[in-house]
Amino acid sequence: MTWPVFLSGAITRIFARLGLLAGATAVALIGMLSGTYAAGSYTFNGLIWGSSPEDAAKALREKGFKISKPKTGPATEYARMDAWLDIRRVDRGKRMTAKGKYLGETVFVDLVFGFNNQLERVHVRTALWDQTQKGGARMTKAADKLADHLEREFGTANEKSDPYGYVDTAAWGHANDGSTMEMFMRGTEGFMFYPPHKTVLTISFSNPRYGADAAAIASTSSGEAYPVGHQAPLDGSER
Repeated sequence: MTWPVFLSGAITRIFARLGLLAGATAVALIGMLSGTYAAGSYTFNGLIWGSSPEDAAKALREKGFKISKPKTGPATEYARMDAWLDIRRVDRGKRMTAKGKYLGETVFVDLVFGFNNQLERVHVRTALWDQTQKGGARMTKAADKLADHLEREFGTANEKSDPYGYVDTAAWGHANDGSTMEMFMRGTEGFMFYPPHKTVLTISFSNPRYGADAAAIASTSSGEAYPVGHQAPLDGSER
């Protein structure tokens, strides 16, 4: 449920969805039996996996994006942890950010080139929820539009949920080139559209075939560090 879309002032708490795992498993099994279409590659705006920062910047500039200079070190990432949002600082090596329009939405793009200077991840998000009812309605409308576009471009999502009248989760299996893609809308501590908690709409693309051997390092709010892909101290398991 959400506060701004249905009843003004209603408080929403999103608890763990016990049925999602079983549902996703059933959909995956049906897909295997029926020969579900697998995309050749999941990629943002035609970017090519393994591209250098220079080539990726050129491709996005041609589409009207403003690009930052590459830098290294920890950066903020938004991760889906079942029914809630996890915000963490992760050092994945070299990164570059971009800002521009995508399907009419202003988006912020985090391009990860890792430790071997090859594009391996792309995180795309809209602006964070602005704490208003109108802003919440705009974000849910954007989620439906983005999910619809991604399914038309890449095929039906393996996992998709719209329990409150709009898509809050869409995830695809591995493409032929090993890339993956997921879209999600989540709120911190399980709350969506409830001040003062943050709500974010993001699409994550990745292709581990272009990652280096060096492990990405994430840090918790308490300053503890752990390799991404391992269990985070006090924060549950990494997706």
